[in-house]
Amino acid sequence: MSGEVFELDDQKLGLLDYLEMHPHVYQRDTLPVLIVEDRNGTPIAHEKQQTEMCHTYFLREYRPEILLQPHLEEYSGPRNDPRGKTTFAKFENATDMILHFSDEVLST
Repeated sequence: MSGEVFELDDQKLGLLDYLEMHPHVYQRDTLPVLIVEDRNGTPIAHEKQQTEMCHTYFLREYRPEILLQPHLEEYSGPRNDPRGKTTFAKFENATDMILHFSDEVLST
């Protein structure tokens, strides 16, 4: 599995919990993650790679048929798809995505 690692303060982590509907839909857990690229996306030499403890989200009620559904290679924020479905717009990083939704979250 691959993904991105972001440093978030407690407020942004709370917003991310809201977006992931933690703990009702997704459960946040902390796992060791091997860091293989630096902040600029440059590969780190194998002998210099380090493991960091990172929060990640897992679907609470996994159903095997989910894997048969179309899926996204990357996640960002909602936008309208010409086929009438909800798709996702790319954000530069998780902080931008969280800030995009934060006005709605903070007003509820």
